[in-house]
Amino acid sequence: MAHMLTLLLSLTCAILLGQSTLLIHNVHVIPMTSDTIWRNQMILIQDGRIHEIGPHLHHSDLSSFDAKGQYLMPGLIDMHVHLQDKKELGLYLANGVTSIRNLQGLPWHLKIRKKIQNGNLSGPQLLTSSPQLSGPQEDDPTRIKLKSPKQAEKMVRKYKKQGYDCLKTYNKIPEEIFNALVRTAREENIPVVAHPSFYIPYENHFQDGVVTIEHTEDIVQQALDHHLDSVKLSTVITGFARHGMTHCPTLSVYSRIDQILTEGASILTSDELAYLNHFFQQRSKKEFKGWTAYAQKKPEIKTQIATQQQFHLYILGQMYKAGIPIVCGTDAGILFNPAGFSMHDELAFYREAGMSSFEALKTATINPSGVHPELADLGSIEPGKKANLLLLADNPLKHPSTLRNPRFVMVEGKMIEREELTEMKEKAYQHGSGFGTFMRFGWFILTK
Repeated sequence: MAHMLTLLLSLTCAILLGQSTLLIHNVHVIPMTSDTIWRNQMILIQDGRIHEIGPHLHHSDLSSFDAKGQYLMPGLIDMHVHLQDKKELGLYLANGVTSIRNLQGLPWHLKIRKKIQNGNLSGPQLLTSSPQLSGPQEDDPTRIKLKSPKQAEKMVRKYKKQGYDCLKTYNKIPEEIFNALVRTAREENIPVVAHPSFYIPYENHFQDGVVTIEHTEDIVQQALDHHLDSVKLSTVITGFARHGMTHCPTLSVYSRIDQILTEGASILTSDELAYLNHFFQQRSKKEFKGWTAYAQKKPEIKTQIATQQQFHLYILGQMYKAGIPIVCGTDAGILFNPAGFSMHDELAFYREAGMSSFEALKTATINPSGVHPELADLGSIEPGKKANLLLLADNPLKHPSTLRNPRFVMVEGKMIEREELTEMKEKAYQHGSGFGTFMRFGWFILTK
């Protein structure tokens, strides 16, 4: 252990000093291009990318790292998060998440993205959506209330110009406005991420330009009109397949409702709450009060929520069998669902739904690489791909729990050792008052 820490420290110093080439040897590689392991390999990392892979690479003058037979795989990608403050960036890294897609964008996220890109802030690669775009009936002041197709067209162009990576539509946007928004987004070449709207037939979300449709729960609550109808479900899945649509499930956040109803007040003192941004701790406590009050009036809701969550697993299993592309998203950052940790809960649900460990890991590695151009060089271990990597003590295809404690995380060739990852977790525990988050939302509401 002391020898490994010494090597890690020296390698980290070398990278910080500008030595951008590193040879990792004696490592078992999980490439994620197929369900296999390449044993006893060497990998050359150069200028933040994977340069060469093979059993015998001869570069005697390079900094090298002996992985001692541990396992190397691509970093994990969470395709649906709510990034609330900078300390959450460390939580993602500490849990092996090296890329995130934030889906409630604010101007602050553009600044954070730039700092990460410039190397002034440690964090996962960040993609961020626009502020959430809803319709005239929207009552949440943190969302944009679109009142006409022309306004939708204007906002698309505005957010494209400001540099957001995608647009996020929300659940109260009407059909006419949604259609205008998607059409303009295609013209402007900016992708749309759709939270299904209750004002639109579900199948109308299947449009060119919509890159992912979020939330398995909304298949039940919107497409199936709150009925656990397996016959009608088959037509929804057929629609996904016919239009080549990708689904982002976010099962872990819905499971928190079940947790509230089954565990009661103990969730208020859980680690999950302590790792949340304080502003969203208070919102989670408000949600807790709302659900517990509702359960007192309607006790059968406990069984209904648990039954619906089981149906979510059935839906996901059916989508997987039908070959629907699935990308892992957790809705981290809200409702007792902490950054980074939620990834492991989400992947466990995918395995429970019938995916193998390899197929579950694909949803958080190679599958997202086909969604956005910014992710195209991630998700697998191949020459030319970015060196966003995890070194693990055990084989995650057999022991998924090893993902929770990477030996090191590498982001674009920069190694972050385990000791620093642990420190990042500690800094994020009970972190601050949430005042900054409150002010960011407040400023956005005043200026939007």
